[in-house]
Amino acid sequence: MQKIHSKRKYVSINPDGAFFGGFYLDYYILKSEIKIPRSDIKATVYGIEIEKKYEEDGTEKLLEQALVNDIFASKENTEKLIGRLADKLIMPSTLEYVIDDLLGEKGFEPPEVTVNIM
Repeated sequence: MQKIHSKRKYVSINPDGAFFGGFYLDYYILKSEIKIPRSDIKATVYGIEIEKKYEEDGTEKLLEQALVNDIFASKENTEKLIGRLADKLIMPSTLEYVIDDLLGEKGFEPPEVTVNIM
């Protein structure tokens, strides 16, 4: 599986107060190849991963992440979906619900979402 960085958003928690903090949301395209058993047929499929990170002492630390494999066979459709997710600041903890809603509207069975909270 290949992980390709697509977008980064910074979410400010308290920009007007004395304490200035926030976190980053990194959106990735997951590219993998699937093969049909007992055949030579292969296909490239794309998924999405979101990582929520914060910075401490100049080092980025992972707070949580979620990924969905094999959503589309088109990189362009995956990039469009990531654009929508990033514009709405979708976080790893809500990715499962958003994917379920989006694909459910089109009548598709949503793929499995893996969420890790650090």
